[in-house]
Amino acid sequence: MKNVPFTRNETARANREAFTLVELLVVIAIIGTLVALLLPAVQAAREAARRMQCGNHLKQYGLAVHSFANAKNDYVPPVVTAEGGPSIWVILMPYYEQSALYELYLRTAYGGMRVTNNQWWSGADTWPGDEPMIEEHRKSFASVSIATCPSRRSQSQGRTDSGVGDRIGNGACNDYATVITMKQDGTNSTAYDSVVTLNSVTRYWRQRFRQPEDADYFVGPFRAGIIPAIPDGMKNWEPRDTMAWWSDGTSNQIIFGEKHIPMGLLQTCANDWDADYTFADCQYFSADGTNEIHIGRVAATNLTFGMITRNPGVAAEPQSGQTVNRYNAESNFSFGSYHPGVSHFVLGDGAVRAFNVNMIQLAVCRLCDVGDGVSVELP
Repeated sequence: MKNVPFTRNETARANREAFTLVELLVVIAIIGTLVALLLPAVQAAREAARRMQCGNHLKQYGLAVHSFANAKNDYVPPVVTAEGGPSIWVILMPYYEQSALYELYLRTAYGGMRVTNNQWWSGADTWPGDEPMIEEHRKSFASVSIATCPSRRSQSQGRTDSGVGDRIGNGACNDYATVITMKQDGTNSTAYDSVVTLNSVTRYWRQRFRQPEDADYFVGPFRAGIIPAIPDGMKNWEPRDTMAWWSDGTSNQIIFGEKHIPMGLLQTCANDWDADYTFADCQYFSADGTNEIHIGRVAATNLTFGMITRNPGVAAEPQSGQTVNRYNAESNFSFGSYHPGVSHFVLGDGAVRAFNVNMIQLAVCRLCDVGDGVSVELP
C-alpha cells in the first residue's frame, strides 16, 4: 500500500490532541477562581439552614411552655429547688415530645428528688429504688436534638464529662437559656444590675419556699415553684404564677434565648468552687446552689460585652482589671450565639426573632421584664 502523507490540517489536528502546560494551568486557575467565588455562597447557605434549624428548636421550647400552661393553667417554673431539683428543661420534656426521657429521669433520679450531680451521671451513687445510670441512659439524655444549635456543635457534642464528684456539672448540655431578670430595688424600672442579680440567684432559687416575698424582686417570665415542705415537697411542688403574670402580653416578652458559651469553654464545667468562670457549659437537668445561672442568663444593662455578647470567641479567662465575679457577669452569663451578627430569642407568643448583637441593652432588658408596661419595637 502506498503511504499517503498527512496534510497540514491533519498534522495540526494530531498535534492538538493534548493540552499544553499553559492551557492546563489556565483551566486550573479558572476552576480555582470559580470555587473561591462559590464557596462563600455555599457556606452562607449552610449557615442559613443551620440558623433556621436553631430557631426552630427555640420555637419548640416556646410551644412547650404554652402546652404546659394549657395543661396546668400556670407557667412552668425555671427550677423547683437549687439543690438538684429538676430544671425547666426537664419539667417541659413531656411537652416537647420527650415523655420517655422524662420517665427515665424520674426512674434514675428518685422521682426528681435526688441531686443530679456528677455521681448520679456517672452511676457511682444510686439511691434506694433508683434505676442505675448506665451509658445507654447517658446517650439518651444527650440525644435530644432540639437541645443544641447546629451552628455551635453537633448533637453528639452535647455532653460534659469532667470527672466524678459531688458537684453538679457533668451531663447532657444545651445551648439555650431562660431569662433571669431582677430589679435592684423592686421598683426602679431601669435598675437591671448584673452584680445584684448574680449575687441574688441563690436567694432566688433556694428561698422560694422559705421567703416567698422575695419573689417580688424577680420580674422575668418564670419564677421558682412553691414547695410546701422538704423533702416530700419535691413531689408536691406547684407553679407560682398563673398566665396573668405576663401583664405586658406574650408578644412583648422574651422567655428563652441562645446562651453565650465562649468557644474555648465548650463542654467545660468546673468541679471546684474557685473556678466559677468555667461554669460555662454545664448540664441542663438542675440548678446547683450558687451556680444556678448555667440554666439561665442574666438581663442586665451594665455588661461590658453587652447583654448579647457580640463575639463567640470572647476570651476564656478574666481580662486585666477584671475580677472573676465580674467576668462571670460579663462573659459566661450573657446571651449570645455562633451566628454572625445575631442571636435568636423566642417570645412569649412562640415567635422566634433574631436580635442584632448591637441592640441596646436596656431595650432587651425591658423585653425580659414581664410587667414594666413599656412597649419595645421588635427587630
